[in-house]
Amino acid sequence: MVLIMSYNGVERRENVDWHLNKGVSLSIIVLLVVNIATSAWYLSAMVSDIEVLKSKPDLSERVVRLEARADEQGRILSKLDSTLDKLDNTLNYVAKEQARRTSIINSIANKR
Repeated sequence: MVLIMSYNGVERRENVDWHLNKGVSLSIIVLLVVNIATSAWYLSAMVSDIEVLKSKPDLSERVVRLEARADEQGRILSKLDSTLDKLDNTLNYVAKEQARRTSIINSIANKR
């Protein structure tokens, strides 16, 4: 047995134009408009920051490039250190040779 109820009152779901209840104050409406505007402004700033970050190279790529440069600079410094050691040895040899020759010249000069 199916019981069908019929309602004879006013249909509440009929197509009614949208309206604002007079109980909603103007301050709430202003607050909602300001909230929507600031949200849109914040989101646009966030999108612009994301675009800036996308345009920058990846941080890991930068680290790899910096490490490669540091390795190259380390190799150059070790070559410079080696060259300076050789130069120091050469200068020490020249100083000893000059001292030896000076002593020979002085001994020859004293004999005369």
